Amino acid sequence: MRSGLSIENARLTFSQKLSIIESWELPEQYNFMASLKHLNALRNKLGHNIRTVISENELLPLVQFLEKVRGDKLEKRDALSVLEAYTGTVGAYMACAYVVAKEGPQQDLRASFEKWAVSHMDLTRVSDAPHNEA
Repeated sequence: MRSGLSIENARLTFSQKLSIIESWELPEQYNFMASLKHLNALRNKLGHNIRTVISENELLPLVQFLEKVRGDKLEKRDALSVLEAYTGTVGAYMACAYVVAKEGPQQDLRASFEKWAVSHMDLTRVSDAPHNEA
């Protein structure tokens, strides 16, 4: 018999996964829960109609979160740029939270992220490379 819980085998919906992490106590500046719920609503909208065009206004909750975190205005507001910046930022926070949960709250968050990044990301990729416009 295996010990521990297997969230992977539970086949939870995205919304159910969000409810699991809603209890995280995040500083207001870094609290991404409302914007992540909004991203899920956009994902659902696209899931029901793949031809949906996401407007700049619909990206506003993601832009506002990024500007609050960064402390300055987001220059690129097209859908791809906003989604890349948002998922990268929230992914980094979740990576830190994962390491802290696994190794304890005494962990330095920067060191936690660097540890996670080295083992999970291709750090040789150039992030400012131009995107192919198809």
